Amino acid sequence: MGEYYNWINVDKKEFLSPVDFDYGSKQWESLGKKNEMLSALYELLDSDWKGDHVIWLGDEKSVPEDSCNAALKILYNQSVEYGLPGGGFDTVYDTYHNISGLFKVTEEQVKKEIHIFLEERMHPTLFDYNNEYRIDPDNPYKGLFQREGKRFKYIINETKRVCYSPDSTVFYDERGYEHPYSDPFPLLMRFGRVKEPGIWLGDIIHVSDDYDDRIYSYLDRVLFDW
Repeated sequence: MGEYYNWINVDKKEFLSPVDFDYGSKQWESLGKKNEMLSALYELLDSDWKGDHVIWLGDEKSVPEDSCNAALKILYNQSVEYGLPGGGFDTVYDTYHNISGLFKVTEEQVKKEIHIFLEERMHPTLFDYNNEYRIDPDNPYKGLFQREGKRFKYIINETKRVCYSPDSTVFYDERGYEHPYSDPFPLLMRFGRVKEPGIWLGDIIHVSDDYDDRIYSYLDRVLFDW
């Protein structure tokens, strides 16, 4: 069936689910530049998630105890606290807050999920639905579906002091083929079973419409590592 991914913030204990944005959640299904989930993510990186550690986290790889990566170390410690050492994805699903519903574009899908949760609460079964959106059952849509995503000219890696432009940087794969309609950010921040961790994983990222070329090096080409 393949590995499924969410965007997670290990500092805030929050996540975004591609399914809520009506996308598939395999790593290649959310790479398009015209992508509402990435727009939501970039808006968060400019506001609530600014300066935090984020991961494009797959559900089939355990978090190693001895990792030196800043983001993975935080997630591993959280998994220990939860009682599932190394079980990063389960820890996220069971203890993090899904904030996808903050964005207007998710309204239809998130309302369906909230309806299922409320029905389960009224008529309990053996399956225990998680209140992942942290809703108040008496006012379930309070604060939801109000925000717009946002695009930026530059994705800036504060840790490595480099940046790229989704619109003008050339993205190419190992065969030399270019991918002009895709954004490699998920691959740069990936942690999953199929491929090695992304080369930006654990770094602090921000977004902007300009950058200081005295501080940051512009990447005119980025490897699209499937």
